This record gives sequence, structure tokens and C-alpha cells, in this order.
Amino acid sequence: MPSISAIETMAELAANVGKEILPSSLIEAAESMAGKAAGFANKTAAELGAKGPQSEAERAITGNFAITDNAGEALRQQQSTQIIEANQSLINHVTDLMPQVQNGKLDWILGGSSAVNALAGARSLTLLDAGKLPGIVSGRTIEFSDKAISSLRNFTRPIGDIDAFVVNGGENKFLSSPYVGSMDLEVPQSAEAALQATGEARFAPLIQGVEMKFATPEIAAIESAGKTVYVTAPGQLMGNKFRHVLTAYAPADADKLTGDFSRLLDVASTMYSEPELIQFGKQAIERNNIMLDGDVIVPWNPSPDNTRYLGFLRKVLESEERNGPFLRGLKVGDQDAMSTLRLLEKHPLPEDKSAIADFINKHAEFVKSIDVPGSPERTLYRSQGGTGKGSQTFLRVMDNVQAHRSVEGASSVKEQLEALEQRLSQSRDLPSLDPAGRHFKRS
Repeated sequence: MPSISAIETMAELAANVGKEILPSSLIEAAESMAGKAAGFANKTAAELGAKGPQSEAERAITGNFAITDNAGEALRQQQSTQIIEANQSLINHVTDLMPQVQNGKLDWILGGSSAVNALAGARSLTLLDAGKLPGIVSGRTIEFSDKAISSLRNFTRPIGDIDAFVVNGGENKFLSSPYVGSMDLEVPQSAEAALQATGEARFAPLIQGVEMKFATPEIAAIESAGKTVYVTAPGQLMGNKFRHVLTAYAPADADKLTGDFSRLLDVASTMYSEPELIQFGKQAIERNNIMLDGDVIVPWNPSPDNTRYLGFLRKVLESEERNGPFLRGLKVGDQDAMSTLRLLEKHPLPEDKSAIADFINKHAEFVKSIDVPGSPERTLYRSQGGTGKGSQTFLRVMDNVQAHRSVEGASSVKEQLEALEQRLSQSRDLPSLDPAGRHFKRS
């Protein structure tokens, strides 16, 4: 049975890609430094942990800024309460100037951090019937659990402006309101704690008009300081953040972006079933066909929040109708699920998708070995110019397989995979899988 000894071929491709970005020597140096830094951080954290409570300087070294003492927690709760109350004052002020309900119909709703701050001050919400918008028809009422309240309060933060999503008769096209984005508003002193910048010195309008493109928006009514306020519901807030990570992710912002997602997921998971949560995620990334957009960026650096985000992303992608069934059970990392989905989408025939999936699974352990520090496979891969993760290179190799009948005279997918198998198994003195696929041996 043909098996893979793909290092040489994969390294050749990786080298071509890597040369456009960084020399492999720099990548190796960066990996070495990262490994040493991680080791130092772990050692330092262990030593400091053994000494007992950390000072602020020690927490800065280890990256641990969690407040664990009672006084610190009390201060955090006080700050959260101040922001919630200031946000309520700000919302009252803005909704007086620009009422959310016009002629008995819903005109606009709160979104973004101002909506989260408003939810943090509520104890229940009532979902609206999305099919009746802009009419206001109440659906089910949800009482907030202690977990949801805690997560929302941990999310509270000063805001720079208010996001106003205009409903516009349910068609979700942006209405140019005379209030939105064009007025210099006096801000009451009681609202200043909610804002990063206030008054006439603002560099951006207080109210930012936002286009709402959801076909069935999830909107909730809450009570805020004696007034009914309409906000983006937690499920859609979570979905919006889920999409935001893909479109705005950068390693420097990882903790904030995926951390925000995790907290919103905590809140939403107390109110919705898992299928409902996945549907919010699916709705968010199906807009503009983002699932197949090559420009999206998937978190790669390991952290609890990133791992949680990637696990949710994998579930959403597996729910996709055409390719999800083939992605389920596929032996690729969650960080590679999006690239794999794009690869499967290239091949319209189910039998071709199945052949691609079988080929990936057959060689999954080999590809994984390329990322193991100190392994002979990794050493050979790097020595021959290979850069980046082994799975990324392998998926680029697979991307060269032409879709059935996409090119006149092209071989079938099955024939191309057989040829690729032969090519990848012909390298001399390189590791290859034994016929049982259990371990590596020299050919």
C-alpha cells in the first residue's frame, strides 16, 4: 500500500512559500527563542507560586493579572458597578434624544459594548419575534443565572461610542438618521465614567450608525433604570464576536478578542442550547461567504481562550451542509479546519470529497510528526527548507489536486491522489510509514 514520505516534497513547497516571508533560519531562531521564553516563564511562575501571593511586579513577569484578594475583587466590582450605572445614564440620555421606538415600530437597537454593559445591569431579558420586526412582539423571557451575571460584569468596560443598529422595517438596510453619526451631543456628567472620550473634544461621533445585515436578528428588551431598552441579544452578540475574531484577529490582540468571545459564550450558553449557539455562529460567518474567504485569520497561538474559540469554530464548520459531514472525524487540528473546509469545497462530487478526506486521514500521523520538536521528521523537513506547520504545508500540497473536470483533460481526483501517493513515497533515505501505518521506518 503506498504510504507517505512527504518531507522532501512538502519541504520544497514550504521553502517556496517561506522565502516570500522569512528565511527558515529566522523562523528556527524565533522558535528557539519562543521555547526558551516559555521555559523561563514556566520556571519563573513555578518559583513565584511557591513563594505565595504575587506582587504587581511579579504578576507582570508571569502575565498573571488576575485579582485574587478580597480587596482587589471588591475594587473590580466597584468599577464594574460604576460603569454599569454610567452606561445606564448615557443610554437614557441618548434614547431621549433618539427614541428607539418610532410610531409604534422599532427603529434601532443598542449593540457592541454599550449593549453588554446594559445587559450587565439587567436581571432578565425578553426576546422579540424576529419575524414580526419592526413590530414589537414579545417572545420568551429569560432569567439571568448567577454565572451569566458574573460573566457580564467581568466583561463591562468603558466605551468610546454607542453602536446603533438600525432595524429599518426588518430589511436591515442602514437608515441615515439625522441623529446617527452627525451630532455633537452634550454628555451628562453622570455618564462620563462609561466613556473613554466625552463632550465637544471627541474625535468621533458619540453615536455610530452600524449596518445590520442579519436576516433574522436576535433582539432583546431589557429594563434599564426604569426604561425599556432594546439591545442585541446575547446569542447574536456572541456570534458577532465570533465573526469579529476571524476578520480582525492578530496575535497581539488574541487575549482580548478570544477572551471577549469566551465570556460572551459563557453568557449565551446559559440561555441557549448548543445547536442554537452553533446556528448563531453559522449565521455570523455565512454572511458574505466568509467560510470560504481566504483573507480570514484563524487564531494559532496556544491559549485557553484560543483553544475554546477553535473548538467552537470546528463545530460551526462541521454544521456546514456540503462539507461539514466530511470534516467531522477528519484528523486535522481545529486550527486547520477552515483551510480543510476550503479544500473540500473545491471538489463538488461527494466521492471526491471522501477520497480527499481519506487521503488526509491516512497521512495525519506523519504530518503531525513534522511538528514534534527534535523528531527526525522535523529535522529533515527543516534541513530541506521546510517552514511553518506541517499541516499547513500538507494542505497546500493537497490544494494542487484539481477538481473533477475543472481543467480540460485533467485526471480524476482518484488518479491524481494515486500519482501524489507515488511521488511522495519515492524519496530515498527518508522516513516512510510501514504498511500498517502504525509507526515510521526508514525506506
